[in-house]
Amino acid sequence: MNLKIDLVKRTLSDFSFMDVKLITDFHLKIFEENFDKKAVLDI
Repeated sequence: MNLKIDLVKRTLSDFSFMDVKLITDFHLKIFEENFDKKAVLDI
C-alpha cells in the first residue's frame, strides 16, 4: 500500500494527504486491459 502512496506523491509532488479535510465521494473502477486487471480510484 505504501508503494502506491509513494507513486501518487512522486506523480503529484505538491499533493499531501495531510491537506485532505473531507472526502465526499470516491469511485473504484476495475477493468481488464490486455489480460491485466487494472484499478482506478477517483476521489
